[in-house]
Amino acid sequence: HQRRLRPKAQFYHRNQMKSIQPLSVEQFLEEHQSSGQLFLGVAGSGIISFDSYEFKSLAPALAAPAEKTAGSRIFTLQISTADVDRKGHRLNPHGCDLEAYKANPVLMWNHEGYSNPNAIIGKALSITQTDAGITAVVEYASLTGNPLPEQLFELETKGLLPGNSIGLRPTGQIFRHPDGTTTIGEWELIDISKVAIPVNGRATKKLIQTT
Repeated sequence: HQRRLRPKAQFYHRNQMKSIQPLSVEQFLEEHQSSGQLFLGVAGSGIISFDSYEFKSLAPALAAPAEKTAGSRIFTLQISTADVDRKGHRLNPHGCDLEAYKANPVLMWNHEGYSNPNAIIGKALSITQTDAGITAVVEYASLTGNPLPEQLFELETKGLLPGNSIGLRPTGQIFRHPDGTTTIGEWELIDISKVAIPVNGRATKKLIQTT
């Protein structure tokens, strides 16, 4: 089943539609390929992985430390919004295809889990899409022999690691706006990662759950 883009008026006024430039996925990727901002993630697979400057990232401008609750390793993270990021991109939250990600719902550190299994620090338990953005309920792993999840969990709990980021693959409904920004209407979620330096400083909400 293919998700379709919600009415364009969600992103721009109808009187601007004549000046909107539709882009094919190939055109969009070629622009970023030529500027060195993306690379093929897996040879021959057609899956595109963006580098650290092209991941859609979010973090609170001023993050309040979350109180650690005994026995809980679960947080609700804002992983995407419908706002324009610093690269000039806007993602349609309802255009996100979650099917493949739900079959492999990894939480990574800095998108490094593609080649380093030690960078897999947990998993997503559920994902919610709204007009405002996408939130994910994630759980940090507790692993013998790999201290990284525990270190990042402690930083998260103390409010020292608020940055969230997603890897994505554009699949359609891409539009270039008169102001130079780009709306990606249809896209596939590839991964969710915690990051130290996010691309987008838009304030987000983070909650710790007790169960």
